[in-house]
Amino acid sequence: MENSIKLKHDDFKSTKNGFLIVAIFVSILFLLANFWLGIISIIITIILFTLEVGVEINFKDRKYRYYVAILGFVNGRWKSIECFKAIIVLRKNLRGQLVSPKLVTDFNYKHVTFDVNLCSASHRTKFSLKKYRSIDDAMNLAKLLSEKLELPLEKYSPILSNQTKMRRKRR
Repeated sequence: MENSIKLKHDDFKSTKNGFLIVAIFVSILFLLANFWLGIISIIITIILFTLEVGVEINFKDRKYRYYVAILGFVNGRWKSIECFKAIIVLRKNLRGQLVSPKLVTDFNYKHVTFDVNLCSASHRTKFSLKKYRSIDDAMNLAKLLSEKLELPLEKYSPILSNQTKMRRKRR
């Protein structure tokens, strides 16, 4: 049985890959122009290529950490899971538009993501673990974490504060 799980944040994977292609091309040009500058730029490109960001959860010690790994060396501070009392899956609608240099809308986009979160008893404090495009993948992770961490899988319903109740009452 595994004691921990690593959830990689791959939100910007395509951006990272595109940047790496440009960085490799620039490194080769630097290598042709100046050997030492080229070697340094290739080393920086390799370091960026191995960059990994994510969340690691240790089931045995009931701790989690947001980590950054470079060249296989992982760095991050462990924190206790005890402040979180449930697991929730949020559906988020992401919208945007790409605009041309002449400020004419070229492309509108919309997609739905499902965000697996640890949350407090009041559902006000949330910690995002992983985003998925598929509800099935998100629910599979939520069920696995619910089983391993012994936390309930709940529907998101934050407790309203008295101020919010009074403000809604005045409307």
